[in-house]
Amino acid sequence: MDVITSAVYLILLIIIFIFIFSMGLLTPKIDRKGFISLIAIGFIIGIIGGLFFITPIYDEIPNAAGAIEEIFNGNQEKITLEISNETDVNTVMNQISKIDGVISVKSTGFTLMTTNFTERRGNFINKTLKIINSNITSWNVNTSGVIKVNTNYQNPNEIINDISESISYSGGIATLNVYIYPVITLESSKLEEVKSKLIKDDYVIIKTEGPVTKKIQDTKKNMVDNNVIILLTGFVGILVALFGLYFDNFIEYIKNIYKTIYNKVYLNIKRIIKKYL
Repeated sequence: MDVITSAVYLILLIIIFIFIFSMGLLTPKIDRKGFISLIAIGFIIGIIGGLFFITPIYDEIPNAAGAIEEIFNGNQEKITLEISNETDVNTVMNQISKIDGVISVKSTGFTLMTTNFTERRGNFINKTLKIINSNITSWNVNTSGVIKVNTNYQNPNEIINDISESISYSGGIATLNVYIYPVITLESSKLEEVKSKLIKDDYVIIKTEGPVTKKIQDTKKNMVDNNVIILLTGFVGILVALFGLYFDNFIEYIKNIYKTIYNKVYLNIKRIIKKYL
């Protein structure tokens, strides 16, 4: 939501509150039933204002916080994708690197989905993975058929083939599927544009990291539910209605305070000045 739209929403909300205030102002003398009706109308109209004009702005607060973070601390964000090895990974990474705002794309690891194997075979795989390919930096082996591998090598298919052949020849373990995780480093200011482009091209985003993303997530965690905001706006509607209803009394009260201050302070100061001058 842009600034102009937010301003229009706020103006409309103010108009609604002016309407509630006017209702109270135009009914200076009402019975108990009319008083309850005025409170109910103020509450309902306040809720409507909160639902249609406050919550859209409230929902944009995390993005606004992210934009501020981007100005002061934002530099780079990272997006992690999940793609199947049936896709030409190098071609995909090359295409993504050409998107406006993308700084670099590199493969950081992959997950092999295999047939189940014994714990003994799992221990053997754990001991031999680094020997299979020296570009493997860390790994996790689960006997349910999940082998997670982190690597610093740009061509994951080579490592995938090495592991698949090794576990197949040594233990008869079949590789069923492989998911590769390219990490995209991009300019913070282009985060939403790049994400929209990736989603449009049917890429699966599994993680977004960076100062802007963290700020947005932290802001969302600290925000109350929209229903609370709507209810609060309803109660503000009640207060505005009551203010309109007792506006004349309020003005009279202010005048009395002014007169009291004038009589007790101003006139006394004036007498003192006359006495000594």
